Amino acid sequence: LIDDSDKGHFFAGMNNPLKISVFNGAIHMLSKALINKLGSWPAGWEDIGKRIQKQKDVLCNTLEELYKNDDKKFEVLNHGDVWSSNMMFKKMEYTNIPVAVKFIDFQTPHLGSFMWDVIYFMHTSVKPSIRRPNVDVLLKAYYESLTDNLKFFKFHDDIPSFEDVQNEASRLRPAAFAFVSTVMPITVASTKEALDFDKIATHIPEDFFNQDIFTEEKFVKEIA
Repeated sequence: LIDDSDKGHFFAGMNNPLKISVFNGAIHMLSKALINKLGSWPAGWEDIGKRIQKQKDVLCNTLEELYKNDDKKFEVLNHGDVWSSNMMFKKMEYTNIPVAVKFIDFQTPHLGSFMWDVIYFMHTSVKPSIRRPNVDVLLKAYYESLTDNLKFFKFHDDIPSFEDVQNEASRLRPAAFAFVSTVMPITVASTKEALDFDKIATHIPEDFFNQDIFTEEKFVKEIA
């Protein structure tokens, strides 16, 4: 009933000129900031910047391979752009306790790995200082919620084990790097002019990216 033409396309998955320009451009801008100690970047990150620079011409192909080669047994419908601004929380009356959440902005839904949205959210919207020491805790919370809901809806096919969750998160590490390097600078930027979409297809990265988003103290402090 469903073939490849019905599955949608993850913007970070299949290669296209827009994706290549954005991801390669962000890698270029970030590596330049590290190598040249721009903004809040201190000395000592130059070698990391050079290593990041080498990923510029291979990252998009790596993402496409990850996207195409997921375990079809655990394919799910992903939102495609799960970050904090695309979530609306309902809170308990007279408290600050969230009791429900709704997703908005369904522009890039697609069938794919059951971990794409999780990895995307963890590396665009969760502070690295919180994520790094709690990776297994966060993955465990996702696994338990996934398992409970599948059982509640009487799903009788294969259910991923926690080891499956960990293994898929590990397989998607290159994607995690891509999201931290390219999407997170935009999501945490202080400015509303992080990216000029009108220039992406026709200009060099310096013209469509705001250099400040890769060098401001808030971003540097979190990922460094």
